[in-house]
Amino acid sequence: AVGIRRTAAGEIQDIMIVESKFSADGAVKLARYKGGRGGHYQQMSDEWMRSVLDRMKKSTNQELIDLSKQIRVNNTKVSRKLNVLSADGNTTWATDKLPKTEVYKS
Repeated sequence: AVGIRRTAAGEIQDIMIVESKFSADGAVKLARYKGGRGGHYQQMSDEWMRSVLDRMKKSTNQELIDLSKQIRVNNTKVSRKLNVLSADGNTTWATDKLPKTEVYKS
């Protein structure tokens, strides 16, 4: 999910990208993907973010294209969050489980 907070003047103040997971036992694991150079990258990593933004940019959906551009242009305002829902209905923010990043805040 993507949330954008704007100032009263309509300027982007910050962008939050949230991945939500369910975990019956409290343990959370982000997906791993095969990279273009034979390596692997983890969900919510810089490479994963670039991959998703590239797919959005190539979409036929103009809203996705525009959102991709807003995220790229404002990448210093982007923060990533990982939300975990437990079997008992509690949610926690597990930002310590996010991969290291050179671009985006955690």
